[in-house]
Amino acid sequence: ANDAITIHNGTKGCTFTTTGSGASADFEYDGEFSGEKFMAVYPAGEYTADVENKTVKANIPTYQQAKVNTYNPAAAVAVAYTEGNTFAFKNAHALLKFTVNTDNVTHVIFHGNGSEAITGDVNVTLGEEGVESIECLETVFTSEKWNEETQKNEQVSETKYGTWVECYAYHDDANKYFAKGQTYYIAVAPQKFEGGVTVKVRINDGEELVAKTTTKPVETKINTILNLGEIKYEAPVVHEWAVAGTFNAWSTTANPMELVDG
Repeated sequence: ANDAITIHNGTKGCTFTTTGSGASADFEYDGEFSGEKFMAVYPAGEYTADVENKTVKANIPTYQQAKVNTYNPAAAVAVAYTEGNTFAFKNAHALLKFTVNTDNVTHVIFHGNGSEAITGDVNVTLGEEGVESIECLETVFTSEKWNEETQKNEQVSETKYGTWVECYAYHDDANKYFAKGQTYYIAVAPQKFEGGVTVKVRINDGEELVAKTTTKPVETKINTILNLGEIKYEAPVVHEWAVAGTFNAWSTTANPMELVDG
């Protein structure tokens, strides 16, 4: 129930929503909508479409919330074309699969070593047999940055290619860590990584560590799962510590310090 698709006639897109749930459901739109050729997009959203050339501008999210044994519905981009009233949706992405086999991982980050575009705005073009091409476009990314003059965080927009994807593990129960031993998936645009890829983890929502990397060519394909295997890391060994600040009766003789394992 309340699932939705956008149907576009080349001039405007309208949201059709289900009122019921189940293996079969009707998508309905309460308003006037007509045309001879249509493109449909899932999930529903604001889209521009060139119906004559069977192309729609969609988005593969750069930041995707983790879902155990599946992936975020917002990243499940699928498109369809019809000159009648029957749609056959085609996936417009590839999938990365991984299993987290360590503790305290809050984010998993994937990128090509050659900074290839894999997320963000995309032009999806359909052909006779399905998705013919997926072209990554420059995308507006918004973030917060500290302004020294105003002494406040301010919204800053930057237009660039989505050369990475970041999966974050905030679940409905507010658990911010990936579940150890569970499998997750990430959607990305199909791409050839001639210089290989790198997978990083962020632990405790802070330090980033390389979990695995390769310089061998890697390719992601539509409707194909690239298995990244087990994601784990080795915590870096700290060899030196420093203490700053005031301490009552501080002296090296009265308060000796010793570095010990653990």
